[in-house]
Amino acid sequence: MVRCNSSHASLSVDDAREVERYCQAKEYIDKEIVRLTPRNGTPERKVATALGFNRQLGNPQAEYPSIQIAGTSGKGSVAYCLSLILHAAGYSTGMHISPYLQVATEKSWVDGEYASGWEFSEACNAIREVTERHRFDLDGPASVHGMASLALSYEIFRRRRIDVCVMETGLGGRFDLVQGLQRDLAVITDIGLDHTRALGEDRVSIAWHKAGIMAGAKRAVAVYDPEVWPVFVAESRSCGVPLRPIYPDEVVQLAPLDDGWLAHGALPNLGSFEIAVPASWAGFPRRNLAVALVALDSLVELGYRIEPEHCQAVTSSFFPGRMERVQESPRVTLDGAHNGQKMRALWNSLRPTGAPLVLLFGVTGMRKVEELLGAAGVAPHAIVLSRPDLYGKEVSNPEELVPVARSFSPRVVVESDAGNAVRAALELAAEVQGEVVVTGSLYLVGEARNHWYPWERVLLNRRSVWG
Repeated sequence: MVRCNSSHASLSVDDAREVERYCQAKEYIDKEIVRLTPRNGTPERKVATALGFNRQLGNPQAEYPSIQIAGTSGKGSVAYCLSLILHAAGYSTGMHISPYLQVATEKSWVDGEYASGWEFSEACNAIREVTERHRFDLDGPASVHGMASLALSYEIFRRRRIDVCVMETGLGGRFDLVQGLQRDLAVITDIGLDHTRALGEDRVSIAWHKAGIMAGAKRAVAVYDPEVWPVFVAESRSCGVPLRPIYPDEVVQLAPLDDGWLAHGALPNLGSFEIAVPASWAGFPRRNLAVALVALDSLVELGYRIEPEHCQAVTSSFFPGRMERVQESPRVTLDGAHNGQKMRALWNSLRPTGAPLVLLFGVTGMRKVEELLGAAGVAPHAIVLSRPDLYGKEVSNPEELVPVARSFSPRVVVESDAGNAVRAALELAAEVQGEVVVTGSLYLVGEARNHWYPWERVLLNRRSVWG
């Protein structure tokens, strides 16, 4: 998460005004209404509060059909794939993902671009009265910041008159703040151990939370996993929602190309598809693509007009902060892997070069640092520890991570400021002709990304890359 701390001196007058209006709205959403003391109440009260908040706004989230995605790993990538292909098929598509990397407008993607700073500010003004009503309710069990952040996207999507929304679940699913959608499809990706304090210490408990998004959906699809599959079956029967298993390894086959892979296969409703994908898609990205394609196949069954050629939309696109290469000399990769499952997928997807590795690393919350660092399977030449900048959330102190980091690498550097940490990592890599990987937290990845793509330009260009 990047602070609004620019002087805007290099911007035109109109651009500076847009940046300033955005910063004012962001300050309100990300700081002013954030409550620093814990909220008390049952999960059911939390859901009821979220539904009431939406109702007071006129239920903007119910004005268009939605596809909701839950799961431990792959939610954001699946959301991007679905959104790009739906847009290519001619549907005006809105996408909400969380968290954002650099600017809050990333959460409100419409038809290939982020909402403008002006739209963000106007939507903030539109929801302010209801937000203020809940802000000072000391007995309120739900995060006002969370409800307002969602409402901004709902409002922007309503004003844009989108045809369909792709919505990433925030935490869990059953008791998440994403409530009251007009769900056409519920999509559940791979289940792993993450957010265990809130969702439970085992995968069955976590799956139960994720399965809650099936309620009210017309169809549901989920990655087949024998350990948790009975949970999904029981939920589908309880909700009366048809459930379809996804077997990722059977959906997408890979044939080598000169600079990547040809992902190919056939599905009963979508038909045969061929998609050229990057070389890094041989691992977990392939699974995410398979999940998205089965979801699309189910949408075709529901009457959506999607053809195999529309799937080519993912070929020329990328997912910021997920296996993103931002520099070649030295090579720098950004990936917000923040649990063991995602970290192992990152290292399995990276093409090993044999070059010494410099790891830029930072975490939020009570992450199992030993598990994350151990998932690399290689000993970094150096680890640069930094601190994601978050207001009102638990963040690990990099100084306290030094003893753990030293058990994985002989050289450990602490640079709390993300910008300084990037420069330190690049200098260390240059010394030994190595490469840099920035990971551990999407928030840290977003701050580091500012070195190559200034957040003001992301906001004004309404996209994460340009040129």
